[in-house]
Amino acid sequence: MPGPGGTIQVNDAQVEAAVAQLNGNIATGEQLLKTIQTQMDNLTQPGGGLYLPQFSASFSSNLGNYNAQLTKMIDNLKQYGTACTNALQALNQLDQSLAKSMQGH
Repeated sequence: MPGPGGTIQVNDAQVEAAVAQLNGNIATGEQLLKTIQTQMDNLTQPGGGLYLPQFSASFSSNLGNYNAQLTKMIDNLKQYGTACTNALQALNQLDQSLAKSMQGH
């Protein structure tokens, strides 16, 4: 947004706070997904409640697919967080370079 004098101003503290909040949210999401994965794994072990159906080839295949997709989702969440952090850092660098180029004008 244009600031005083028509220049673009980025509040560095707000950018850093946004990055920190994003990283915290991603870490929380990642932990929740890992907890779900662990709980499902525990349920499908002997005595876990879902162990008997595991003898079904279809169930085993679907369980394997579920675990693979959940693992991909966790990995994608990490990549998304990295991409967002990089974009916010690039915005911060853009702001700094713009401020330097505007000095003396």
